[in-house]
Amino acid sequence: METIVDKFGRIVIPKKIRNEHNIEPGTQVRIEEKDDVIILIPVRGEHSLQSKDGVLSIHRRGDGGYWRGSFKTSRKKSPVSRKAEMKVLFDTSVIVAGLVEAHPMHGRAFRWVKQAIVGKFELVVASHTIAESYAVLSSLPVKPRISPLVARKLLRENIVSICKIISLTPIKYLNTINWLAERSLALASHTMP
Repeated sequence: METIVDKFGRIVIPKKIRNEHNIEPGTQVRIEEKDDVIILIPVRGEHSLQSKDGVLSIHRRGDGGYWRGSFKTSRKKSPVSRKAEMKVLFDTSVIVAGLVEAHPMHGRAFRWVKQAIVGKFELVVASHTIAESYAVLSSLPVKPRISPLVARKLLRENIVSICKIISLTPIKYLNTINWLAERSLALASHTMP
């Protein structure tokens, strides 16, 4: 295949090659020379940590991020007292969407995660949800993949460190579903009685 270099030194990588090598807009490419050959190598699996407004975020280098994990810069517990007026139950769909920037519901879910981090309410998470969120994050088909260690850190720093983890018995699960259904609420992020 051939392409033309424009007046700014740019080239267009043919679509077939971009698709075969998962090169998308913003993908960082390393350029190497070997004798009379110029080699373009897509940079894979590299991330940078950036701090914004006291929240440390992970971004894929070169493209602003296909997923983001908001690591809190402080490891202190949320300032919410155990007697907070409002308790909010997060399920896996809120946790994953809040931490994965490419998720279609990221904007809505991230606002809830951010409110939890700053202590606007008492965050409640079922122990099953922590395990399920880890499983989803560490196997999500995003590029670059979220490693098990990063998935653990995302959960530990953003959720586990600030939430009250509860263990739901079968009866409690059924009661929770009944409570939500009676109020016409889908399970995602809702205030609990």
